Amino acid sequence: MKTIAPSLILYFIASFFSVLAVVINNDLLLLIMKPVIVPAIFYYYLQSRKGKINWIFLIILLFNFISDMIVLFELPEGDLPITLLNMFSYLMFIYFAVKDVSIKNTSRLRFFSFLLMIIGCLAILYVVISLMSNLDNSSLNLYIVYGIILCLLASIVGLNHLNQPSEKTFYAVIMCICFIISDAFFAVYNFYLNMEIFIILNVIVQFASYFYMVKYVTNNSVLQEI
Repeated sequence: MKTIAPSLILYFIASFFSVLAVVINNDLLLLIMKPVIVPAIFYYYLQSRKGKINWIFLIILLFNFISDMIVLFELPEGDLPITLLNMFSYLMFIYFAVKDVSIKNTSRLRFFSFLLMIIGCLAILYVVISLMSNLDNSSLNLYIVYGIILCLLASIVGLNHLNQPSEKTFYAVIMCICFIISDAFFAVYNFYLNMEIFIILNVIVQFASYFYMVKYVTNNSVLQEI
């Protein structure tokens, strides 16, 4: 029977108590537990990898940790660096996803499905952006670029899963779904309806995305050779 890595147990415990801290509005508990999440998932990555360390993925984890700390300490004007850090992380995942693209397996039907995925993601982006009508033009344009990059990532990952369905493409799809849901709840909470349930769902899905990020990278033999 395969045992669960201690780092993964620590990740789940830290994530659970971080979410609990948000639910009960306990700043001290959140201050203690949230900084543990990314280091725990990083250690889990080190235990799970089957090849060389993927330094690009480590940069992604670092960006996520910095973003979490900006949110935790409520740094002034923190939205801009958080948006940029997440956007650069998505760009690096696009790099990974493009390396997985198999043109020879792309039929007309699958390419049409790829176009439909792009249209669907852009439709979601349009709805989310419409909630941000009170933003200035520069901020709004940044969020539009951010959303387009996420749409492109999700569409490429979806195409890869259609072309070569596997465990790694499945994890990539779940990872992108987490990204989209987390960002959508963040937008709804901050720009439309300031209900606690939306930020709770946001952090739950965000923390879950870290696990699927590791599962995707550690199941991808191409990524591990970088």
